[in-house]
Amino acid sequence: MNRVSEGIKSFLVDSRGLLHEMEMGLLRLELEEQRNERQVLRSIVVTATALENSAGQLGLDEIVRFTRQLEVILAKVDNIAEAVLLNLIELFQDCCEHIKHLLELVASGMEIDPQTRHHGDLIIEMIMLSYLSICNDYCLSLLLDLPEPGSRVIQYSGSARAFAQ
Repeated sequence: MNRVSEGIKSFLVDSRGLLHEMEMGLLRLELEEQRNERQVLRSIVVTATALENSAGQLGLDEIVRFTRQLEVILAKVDNIAEAVLLNLIELFQDCCEHIKHLLELVASGMEIDPQTRHHGDLIIEMIMLSYLSICNDYCLSLLLDLPEPGSRVIQYSGSARAFAQ
């Protein structure tokens, strides 16, 4: 039992350090001090993966569940425009706060209650809805840039160009 307790203490210290790094990266993006969105995104992925792996080894299932959902979203965000990350900064900060709360519950030896779990689910849902909204806006902007009816589209080198007939 003491060995697990030491493992959890070590996990908490490491996790808080990782979360601090993630928060600082998000803050720099928010304050426009850093424009390397991909680098920040990768650091968030690394943090989520490290938290998930360590929590899994210690049987901290709720942290595993939340960070796994966060990783899935981050993979989706990484596949579209970098500007998407900037639109989701506040929600990623909410993720950091939620993970901190989960860590505090673990540190105090308390169970993670259904209300806390629901709060985490709501954060994930908000990120997904925001992501879908951004994707929808992006697709709509592409549709609005379509050639005029009656134009001919010529395909070359992987891009389309419209020419009036």
